[in-house]
Amino acid sequence: MTSIQFIRFPRPTSFTPRAYRNACRSAGIAALLATMAVLPATSQAQSGPPANGERPAPPPEAIAACTGKSAVDTVSFTGRRGDTITGTCEQIGDVLAARPAGRPPKGPPPSQ
Repeated sequence: MTSIQFIRFPRPTSFTPRAYRNACRSAGIAALLATMAVLPATSQAQSGPPANGERPAPPPEAIAACTGKSAVDTVSFTGRRGDTITGTCEQIGDVLAARPAGRPPKGPPPSQ
């Protein structure tokens, strides 16, 4: 009768329970750091009204377009995305700025 012999291979020294545990910790820490690096970028990308409920200030381009104009003049300016925006100069807060055509009139901020 023939007997089956098992060949024993030496266990790699780098695969100890401690090394495995340390590798898992390192991978977990790396994933956590990567997540923390991405979160501020996504929160900055979300824009909206300020937390206190007030409307945001008009962009500098809209203010510059109404410099030397009166409150009913029609003006055009280049927006932040490079497109031409036409609007009417209007007193917004304490500055004269262009309100783009088709935008809602000034009033209380929308309720949420």
